Amino acid sequence: FCLRFYTQQDVGIDRNLLFPDVPGFPTDDDEQSPEGRDKVYAQYRSDPEKPRNPMMFQVANWATRRRWEKFNGSDVKSEDVRQAEDGLKKFIKWQCLISAVRQHLDEPITTYRGLCRLPSAMVQDLATMRRGSLLFWPAMTSTALDRSVAKEYANQPAPEGTGNVLFVISGVSEGIALRGVSQYPREGEFLLPLFSLLEVRDVLGTENPELRCKFVGSLMTEDFRQECLLDMQHSQQALTTLALESK
Repeated sequence: FCLRFYTQQDVGIDRNLLFPDVPGFPTDDDEQSPEGRDKVYAQYRSDPEKPRNPMMFQVANWATRRRWEKFNGSDVKSEDVRQAEDGLKKFIKWQCLISAVRQHLDEPITTYRGLCRLPSAMVQDLATMRRGSLLFWPAMTSTALDRSVAKEYANQPAPEGTGNVLFVISGVSEGIALRGVSQYPREGEFLLPLFSLLEVRDVLGTENPELRCKFVGSLMTEDFRQECLLDMQHSQQALTTLALESK
């Protein structure tokens, strides 16, 4: 479920947990894009009276903003601070666990990542990177095995003051193939682990640039990986104990 939920939006999680009013999975071709799915799910998401499962990324983004505001001296409610800390702890543990079970590939592959609506200053910084520059992605990163899927994201309309970037990442030697558990198998989603390091090999274009990078590897140490796996074992034992005690 950790891997499957990673691939899903809020509505998909509700569907897995058998919410009775959740809409069916989009089947038309024009509903398979991110924008198409959002249109199908808009009415379901718009009802504020019914509790829904958020995407973990939404929780993490909200928590990060609250902690940053607190760090900068803003007046943040103590309850918000507590919830933010709890949310970040869960998100980090979840990311560490998934990265710890990553696969090492016999043959390196090329994957693609489209980022949209980035601040123009960030797009400009990426567009002017030189060959040999390093990019560090501390969080797990979803990529696609199909270039056209990443292009769909990178080609989304960008509001004024923003832009899109396409990453082409060659030499990927480790990660997690999610096609088998994803409800969007056509995307061929491949997950890069925590602490991924990329080396820039070439940059094409300036307005919505394409960055061609080489995957250097994950900086997650073997000792840390083993600690994550041990933590998972302890959690499983605790859940088993709770289940037995509840009978």
